[in-house]
Amino acid sequence: MADDYTGDEKGRILVEPGMPLPTYVDGFLRDLDVLDTGSRRSLPSAEAGPHSTTTLIPGPDGISQKYVDFRYEIRPHHVARTTAAPTLTDAPALLDRWVPFSELRDIASRIDRGVDSTGGTTFRQKSVDQFADRIRSREGTSVTGLQLTAGTLNQLLAYTGFGKSVILVETFACWAAIRGIVMAFVLPTNADVVRVTHAVERALQLLGEDTDRSVVPLVSPRALIKVAETSSARASEPGPDADWIWRRFGYGCALAALAESSGTGDDWQPGREPCAKLRSPRPRGRDKRVACPWRSTCDRSRPAREACTADIVVTTHANLLLGLLQTPVDDGGGESDRLTVEELVLRRCQIIVIDEVDLFQQFAIERAGRGLVLDRAGRTNTPLRNFDRDFGEAFGRLHDETDASVRDAFVNLRYLSETYVSHLTYARLGAAGRPGRRRPRGPGRFWMVPRRWDNWLAGKLLGVEPDDVSVSQMNTFRSLFPDGPDIASEAPKGFAEARRQLALVVTPGAGGLAVAAARAALDRLTTAVPEEDRARVVNRILRRVMLERIRISLHSLMANNAQLVDVGVESAQEIAEALGSYNRWQLTPTGPLGRLVFAFTEYFDDTGADPAQLMTTALGGDPHSYVVGLGDTTALAHAGARRIVLGLSATSYFPGAPHHHVHTRPTWWVADDTPGMVRILPAPILDEENRPRRVSGLEGGARDDAITRIAGSLWGTYLRAELERLRVDDPDRARVLLATTSYLAARQVAEGLFSAGVDASRICLAVHPSKDEGGAFTDMGNGRWRELPADRLENFPQLKDADILIAPLARVQRGVNIIGKGDRSALGSVWLIVRPIPLIDEPPELLAHIQAKALAEHSGPSSDPLALLAARRRTAGTYLDEIVRRPPYFQAQPDEVKLGVVAEIINGAVQLIGRARRGGTPAVLHLVDGAFHDGHAGTDFATLILQLREKWRRDGVLNDMRAYYGTTLEAFLTYAAEQTPGASSC
Repeated sequence: MADDYTGDEKGRILVEPGMPLPTYVDGFLRDLDVLDTGSRRSLPSAEAGPHSTTTLIPGPDGISQKYVDFRYEIRPHHVARTTAAPTLTDAPALLDRWVPFSELRDIASRIDRGVDSTGGTTFRQKSVDQFADRIRSREGTSVTGLQLTAGTLNQLLAYTGFGKSVILVETFACWAAIRGIVMAFVLPTNADVVRVTHAVERALQLLGEDTDRSVVPLVSPRALIKVAETSSARASEPGPDADWIWRRFGYGCALAALAESSGTGDDWQPGREPCAKLRSPRPRGRDKRVACPWRSTCDRSRPAREACTADIVVTTHANLLLGLLQTPVDDGGGESDRLTVEELVLRRCQIIVIDEVDLFQQFAIERAGRGLVLDRAGRTNTPLRNFDRDFGEAFGRLHDETDASVRDAFVNLRYLSETYVSHLTYARLGAAGRPGRRRPRGPGRFWMVPRRWDNWLAGKLLGVEPDDVSVSQMNTFRSLFPDGPDIASEAPKGFAEARRQLALVVTPGAGGLAVAAARAALDRLTTAVPEEDRARVVNRILRRVMLERIRISLHSLMANNAQLVDVGVESAQEIAEALGSYNRWQLTPTGPLGRLVFAFTEYFDDTGADPAQLMTTALGGDPHSYVVGLGDTTALAHAGARRIVLGLSATSYFPGAPHHHVHTRPTWWVADDTPGMVRILPAPILDEENRPRRVSGLEGGARDDAITRIAGSLWGTYLRAELERLRVDDPDRARVLLATTSYLAARQVAEGLFSAGVDASRICLAVHPSKDEGGAFTDMGNGRWRELPADRLENFPQLKDADILIAPLARVQRGVNIIGKGDRSALGSVWLIVRPIPLIDEPPELLAHIQAKALAEHSGPSSDPLALLAARRRTAGTYLDEIVRRPPYFQAQPDEVKLGVVAEIINGAVQLIGRARRGGTPAVLHLVDGAFHDGHAGTDFATLILQLREKWRRDGVLNDMRAYYGTTLEAFLTYAAEQTPGASSC
């Protein structure tokens, strides 16, 4: 390049490779493929000789843990047999497919006839007929089938209770199998995988199509035993029996027969077999890590092997996003045991059906935004302290150099994290924000990306504008820090002393008060800085030196994560996952922000009510775009062909909802057109001053007390009369659901009801599922109520006399069918006890809001993709700054954040109401929390609903929303109008 070349008019350097640019780029991509193929290999299998593993197992009390060493003497006949790895068979491209309803109806009718002959329930043909009659195209016209196309997500929206899964899972799977189309079903939970696999297998048998069509349930190998135990414990007609479940999900382990434990008793843990964690000793150097010699033939990896050639694969949201096959597979580039489930599904399957596609997107968001509490004042069970305990118990199990590296990184990490929180508590660090910005006393937080301040700090220290800082000046600035380059000769006077003092700040044993001496040295260094900026410069330098060293120590610690997990320090994996699982290939690894973000957040309450805290935040990826483009660019990258992806949900098109709005218009929809079948009613509990008692916004003991008091008053004010009314009007549905935001809140509601005199037999409390849970219902809680595992809520109607179910929203909002007589919902009404407001500054919440904002304002596609990405980056960055610089209260957030939260509340409420609409029954949602009704700050539910309606109107989507969610949405708008004087629901 010529010395005088300055680039084009936009400051870009133009490259001329001497060949067509696509050819040039393709060459580099081929080189990358070669490198990737060379790095992907299977762990070698164990050879004859002694081997060992270390496992962390629970103690007799189920709470304590202990390390147990296992030794294995592997003999020659154990390794003599060799088996070729299965080959992943790619399905041919299928760019489009017409699915006529007449063919689905014929299959449904044949299944019904087979079921009827065995005494089962027949409903499939009726469901297909209803579906065909009511489904509409994107343009609102009737259709006679589904025209599926590969590429961008095909989205089908149908209200909860309509039965779309009956048609587009069981019946559709049979249709595809008959026509030789390879399919995958991606479902929310492992329980769904068991249910659907059995249903599809049974349907194929009834059709006589099972002879050469394989249906493979693909769940995480570590979950197989738990799935078998849990599912078999609650097996019932018409679902699979225990024999079928254990045949499909159970396995034995040959390695267990060789294991000799260093502990006492039976220490082997089914489900935690060390398939790829055996250590083979070597005369010199560290032990060699090898795999179990039976790994390629045992039943634990059988589903993964069978999936390579399956006709129908059934897996979960989590497994598609995060899963690895964990067994050797020939992927076309050689043998690998690191093949992802995502790649397998996209290469093997021509059509992928994702049930609850908006829930799939939410899970992706939760994985893309991760956080880790480094220290919280007064807490002894932080992740770092748990790691300290586990690492201490694993003493002597690591190689000396690994042990030394981990100790060095961890000592620095824990010391600096705890010291930083101490500095916050005792106000030694000062304010990092702008001077003169007063805020009310109380909880506050500050979001920091320390190196982001470098240009501003360098400019202030060296007397130049931040945008004019040169490379040499930046090097001079960075020489101020202990991890920076040597101090340059042109550095200002005082740099050496300031650097020495800053080094003491991050040196364990130098004393927590070293920050005072460092502050004094920085005060002398910054005498030329304008007075209005001086304190902020000093405070930010102090934070930068500590946080940058914490960052380095964290990544140094995680460099040894594999070795730590191998010796049983599983708390290391918790820390690694919290830093973000960004080592997997993603089409858009950085998302709208244009970079992976690793930030810190400090919390401090100057009233002393809440303890100080320091946590990390890692943001990366673009879950919203990933879901829409899974069958397009992601499929092209993995399979070399686009795939058909069909997303099903009742609520996946919901503009403004940052978690659950899937950013593409529905291809088909079924209108919720049943006027008068849904009502939203206020149900406030008033205090002594006639004000609604609220829960949302309270914390600690005040929140606990409020929930209990509200629940106690709820019985006499509303519930007794409601249940008496239902026994008269609809006795088969004389039950109510009380929804809370947590298991703890659910228990507090139960306590409140019992204290109000409600008979214990009437109260059913959903409790966290236990792996030791048997088949019977239990009367616990000192006889004050019944308890039912939350993964078996569908059994609630079978409980004699029980008519009040209390459950967390996360468990009862989706995927639970509480059915009574006549295949109708057993619930007469639903009561939302607590307003579900998320913590806005949690990493997944931040990620959801900023990415949804960027995509909503710059949806694309564009003829200038670089400009589109730049616009998204600016919007996301500006919006992130606007959110994090505000106090962490709902009322203090930007209006758009508030409307995003209320959109999510309505979205979840639509799903919740669906629990009472099964079989076409009417539903009533009662809003209890006083926070729904308190209009003092303009954040009452009714006001926010009306504001959201106006936003939808401005954005041109209100008519679509009314078409898609007719009955239910009108119920919310009517509620808002009735609660707001002078307002209209139109």
